[in-house]
Amino acid sequence: MSAPSEDLPRPIDVFEAARTAGVVAGRVPLAAFERVRPSMPVLRGDLVFRFEGLTDARGRAAARLHYEATVPLTCDRCGTVVDVPLHGQASYYFVRSESELARIPVDDTDEEPLLGSARFDLMELLEDELILALPLSPRHPDCEPPGLPVVPDEAAAQPERPHPFASLAGFKGRRQ
Repeated sequence: MSAPSEDLPRPIDVFEAARTAGVVAGRVPLAAFERVRPSMPVLRGDLVFRFEGLTDARGRAAARLHYEATVPLTCDRCGTVVDVPLHGQASYYFVRSESELARIPVDDTDEEPLLGSARFDLMELLEDELILALPLSPRHPDCEPPGLPVVPDEAAAQPERPHPFASLAGFKGRRQ
């Protein structure tokens, strides 16, 4: 396999990587991930990854992925850029056919089954993991929305409103 590089990851043979305990490591510009690009207000930063082939305890072709990145996103509160640090790891095992993959029951184990091949798209896997790691609502830790007054006691600031059905009480005795 290869040492860390600035080149985009090429398709790999995951079965060969597992057999030889091959490692693919590198750095990918975040701008190279087409499905993530629209979420980023500025195109900067890299995803650093390490994909390690292995044979798991059950004798299956498998791999571990470690990654980290700082992704510039738009803060949901103030609308400015917030740099969100992401890091994670995932474990996979590979099957050789879609029918084999379809027969695998859904479970809650840490390893995810994937359809392996001699031309496995590592770049797509990296982008999938990056998308799954993105927060739903990115925010600065101490951010307040601009222009909203801070009210110390909300109950005191709210005028008392009548119950919406209070006027119906007078109709109760009239209908007979």
